[in-house]
Amino acid sequence: KFLIQICLLLAGLALGNKITKFNHYANKQILKEGRTGIFLLKKENKNGQELIDFKAVAWGTEDPHLIFVVSDIHGFLESRLQKIFGINDKNLPYIGAFKMENQEPFVYHFLEEKMDQKGVQEFVEKIQKGTAERYIKSEEIPISQGVVRKIVSKSWNDEVMNSDKDVLIKFFTPWCGHCKKFAPVYQQLAESLSSDSDIAIGEVNIAANEIPNMAVRGVPTIKLFKNGHKESPITYEGNRSMEDILKFLAENRSKKAVDLKDDLQGLFTQGLSMIDLSFTDQCIHQK
Repeated sequence: KFLIQICLLLAGLALGNKITKFNHYANKQILKEGRTGIFLLKKENKNGQELIDFKAVAWGTEDPHLIFVVSDIHGFLESRLQKIFGINDKNLPYIGAFKMENQEPFVYHFLEEKMDQKGVQEFVEKIQKGTAERYIKSEEIPISQGVVRKIVSKSWNDEVMNSDKDVLIKFFTPWCGHCKKFAPVYQQLAESLSSDSDIAIGEVNIAANEIPNMAVRGVPTIKLFKNGHKESPITYEGNRSMEDILKFLAENRSKKAVDLKDDLQGLFTQGLSMIDLSFTDQCIHQK
């Protein structure tokens, strides 16, 4: 038995592959550009036929860019895998793939008919050919909306990219203290612009929604998606005050609305206190 294990290990190394447990080292290797992790996630100490089939495909695959990972779900690090893949204990055993491309995460679910050796082999081949269907995490589209529109991955194209309006988006996470403090200012901003038919104010919870080709490094982050230039959004880098954001909109929006000046004047005449929160101290988003 020991000699067989040694032979399998040497064969795997010769092929440029090995099966590894998920740990900080494996995570670091998978995050490298050009690498893809093929995962088998299972309940602790539950070793079924899917493990045998997964290992057979791993040992027989000659591709140094693939890293085959087997992980029991029992600790904090492993439980984060469930969040990345959008699954829970009821989905175990689970097979999926993960890679980073241009600093953007790509997740793929195993969608083959059977979780056997043939199915795993077909899944791996689709990953290699680039034909596997990408999974994009998203909340459900809200039934009703407020002045700050809740935008999710499923509604992103309709609400933002294909809209004929300028769209101001706040990217946030629910646990970020700066996001919570900024929320009433952003709500007030949306209310002041609610009668403006040329601009929409929205927000995206990036902890629950993945937006393709949209790298957000800190939260809250505000971007203006101008009509006709949606592929090149303008990132707001000023103070988190209503006054400064209105000035930013007046200078950068596609249509210069006449009521923006009135909004600014109204704020001063009403004696509203402006909340000045520097963008230099950002909450760093962690999934």
